[in-house]
Amino acid sequence: MERCYSGDPEDAEALAEQAVVLAEQIHDPLRLSWCVHARGIAAQLCGRSGEAIERFTVARDLARARGDEAFAANDETFIATCLTDAGRLDEATHTMRRVAASALRISQSRLSINTAAAGAHLCAALGAAESAATLVGVNWAYLARRGSDIDPTMEEEWLRRTGLTDVRDALGQQQWEEALRVGSTLTLEDALALLP
Repeated sequence: MERCYSGDPEDAEALAEQAVVLAEQIHDPLRLSWCVHARGIAAQLCGRSGEAIERFTVARDLARARGDEAFAANDETFIATCLTDAGRLDEATHTMRRVAASALRISQSRLSINTAAAGAHLCAALGAAESAATLVGVNWAYLARRGSDIDPTMEEEWLRRTGLTDVRDALGQQQWEEALRVGSTLTLEDALALLP
């Protein structure tokens, strides 16, 4: 998700805007949806949730138009995260329910990773601390299975930005670690049952 980016999001946004123009010029719908998605991430990192939602919605619609359900569902995870950031928790919950159904139907590792991360963020915002921590465990387990390295500094920043450090503090280290352990053992279906 957006936590994999380090650097100045304003610079990233300018590059993504240039890439969108190039993708439009060469009539490449796949690259266009990727570039619009990157513009969404940049807006999200700049704290412009409304703008990010609009961009992720465009990227989702472009993915759907080319028949890429997995990319469209991944864009929905980013929409849910931005809705959560904006405090639009009912909409985020509704979006996460759609995403969960897609994640179970599509079965793609990136979608599973992003769904667990977005779900953890939403649960944290709703005050469901144990579910949030368990979904972080699910997220980390899927990252490990995919062979992804987790940068501790970037991960801590993501936890802080999504309210998950508050969850960790509220639960205490022992309960946090137990929830992470439990999350690492869950099937995707059991994990998604934790969503509101």
